[in-house]
Formats: sequence, structure tokens, C-alpha cells
Amino acid sequence: MAKYRKIFWLILPILVLIISVARSQGPAVLAVPASDDKGWRISPENVGIDEGADRVLQVLDDSAQELTGVQWSVNDPSLVETREEDGRLVVHGIKPGTVIVSAFLGGEQRTRNISISRAGRSQPSRTVNWSMHPIGRELGDIAAVPTANGPNTLTLEQTRDGETYLRGIREDGIQIWVWHLPEKTVSVDLVCGNWLGGALISANHGSDYTIYNIGNDGKTLWKYTLAGSRRSHTITTDHVVNLLSQTSDGTVTKLTAFEPDGRIKYDLAIPTSHQRTNLAKATQGFRCAPGYATAPFRTVTSRLFVSEFGFEYLAFTENDWTTEARE
Repeated sequence: MAKYRKIFWLILPILVLIISVARSQGPAVLAVPASDDKGWRISPENVGIDEGADRVLQVLDDSAQELTGVQWSVNDPSLVETREEDGRLVVHGIKPGTVIVSAFLGGEQRTRNISISRAGRSQPSRTVNWSMHPIGRELGDIAAVPTANGPNTLTLEQTRDGETYLRGIREDGIQIWVWHLPEKTVSVDLVCGNWLGGALISANHGSDYTIYNIGNDGKTLWKYTLAGSRRSHTITTDHVVNLLSQTSDGTVTKLTAFEPDGRIKYDLAIPTSHQRTNLAKATQGFRCAPGYATAPFRTVTSRLFVSEFGFEYLAFTENDWTTEARE
């Protein structure tokens, strides 16, 4: 027994040291390199900051959803001052250098290097201000119409599993909202921006398409499904959306106008072209029919135009062909 007591007292200091170190290090954290930050990441990327300026950082997952409950830290508080605003980290540059920002979430760690430049020093024209991690293939991006609280840039992306997202990006690279297309459709277009700081999205289905009008807050203002395919569009200064649709055979063409709240202002059918003939198919070639048959013919249209007064203009061909054969 005395022998075991001596061994216990010999190893006790070692046990105390191990427990002390474990407590000082806190819970286990898995550090993931910035180049392999799957699942979630600090955004934006490739960022820099000038002395006396601020840079905002956020955490986004692989579906561009902003995550909360993040704990932030920096490795050198002498270079930057930090504060949190709505779960995001605001970094204020104090003096030149490079600081490592860390985000802790769910037992994992992500890092981002931020370089602080001397104030007043001109940056090369090729310097990247910020960049964003893509969540899938890019379907389009446009500059948003400037609004008080809206985005600066709109980008439409589609993931490998067919989910489509419209992301509203602020001028400093912060994503302020993400809109999810409520259907799985491979063919999706970022049609254009609207006067409200949002965008028109077209989900194309072959025999018809659905237009989604998205506001500058990332919410759906209205949606509508139209027959055929989208041939052209305009938006007037009083927010009326005009859509020119045509069936695949070109025989039915319509001009539909939507009020700002999504109500149909008018649904105008473009006059149809026709062809008239007394020829009929036979076993060997054609034969003369006893009468004439009339069938619709493809209508050729121009693009839509809108004047400064809000009037829509469309040019189209209206043909009436007659093919006659005599024996």
C-alpha cells in the first residue's frame, strides 16, 4: 500500500498540470484552413482596409445563408479595434500590418487575413477590394438600381442540386439578403433590375415561364406564369412591367402588362398571321384540294420599346399568304 501511495504522489503534479492546461485551452476547436472552409466561411474574401477605416465581416454557409452565434477574435489587437453589430464583426484599422480574424462556430474555426494599409497611400488599379465565394454556377449578375437600404449588386447562382438563389450584395461586399427560388428549374434567367432596387427572375419551363418580381429587401413582390416563352420585356418609370410572350410555333403572341402590385393592366393578343392554300399532301407529293384550308402562321416581332412618356412600342408582321394550285 505504501508503494502505491508513493506512486500516486509522484504522478499527482503531472495530473494537475494536464488538467490546468486543458482548462486554459477551453473546449476543443477544429481549425480549418481558409482554402478548405467547406460548410461555412468568413465573407467577404480578399479584403483589405486602410488606417482609420472600417471593414465588416459576416459568416455565410454553402447556401449563402447568414449564420448567427459566431464568436470572433483577432490575433493582434494592436493593429485593429473590433466591435460586433448584429452578429457581424466590424474591424477598424489602427496601423499598417496584417491581422488574422478568427470565427468560432459549432466547435470549428475559420480564419481570414486582413491587410491594413497606410492611410492616403494610393492602391494599384488592379487591387481587389473584396470577393465572394460562389455557391454554384453563376447565371448572371447586374448592378442594382440605387435605393436607401437596398443592395449594390445582384447575383443569381445555382447549386449542383438545382437550387437557385438571388443574392443582394452591399457595396462593401456584405450580403444583406438571399432569395431562394421556390422551384427546382434548370433554366433560370436574371432578366433585369427593377426600379425598386430588386430584379425580375424568369423560371423557364418549356411551354410556359414564371416571372418573379423581387424587391430590394429580397422579398417576392409578385409572380405570374405566362404561356410560351419570353421574347422581350420593358419596365416603365412608373414600375409597369411589360412582357412579350410567344408560343414555340410562333402562332400565338401576347403583350402582357403588370401593375406594380402584380395586377394585370392589359393582356393584348398580337394579330395572327395566316396562310391559305388549296394544296394537300398526297401519297406521292401534293394534290389540289377541292377547297381552301387556312392555318395560323408564325408572327415575326421586334423587341419591346418604351418611350420617356411610358408608352410601349412593338413592331410586328401580319401576313396573309395564299398559295393556290391549278390542275
